[in-house]
Amino acid sequence: MSDNELLVILGLTCISLMIVIKFLNGIQVFLMHFVVFGLYTLFMLYGLTFEGRDGTSIVWFSILAISYVVYIILITIYIIFKLTKKIIKRYK
Repeated sequence: MSDNELLVILGLTCISLMIVIKFLNGIQVFLMHFVVFGLYTLFMLYGLTFEGRDGTSIVWFSILAISYVVYIILITIYIIFKLTKKIIKRYK
């Protein structure tokens, strides 16, 4: 698996989790997450593509991959918390 494929898979995972959030919280929260995700992804991809010289490409790649993984972990915890809260409310 190449580094580009890894970034695409991580990015698509982030977007799919944002779609799940859309169903939990509505379109406004989804748009807020999507705009923030888009901004930092574009910034990091710009750095990876145009500012990556003398070995700094690996730094841009690492920062982008780590930010995707952190985002996936945080959103997964948030979704689990939200679903648990809904289930507890339903059975009370």
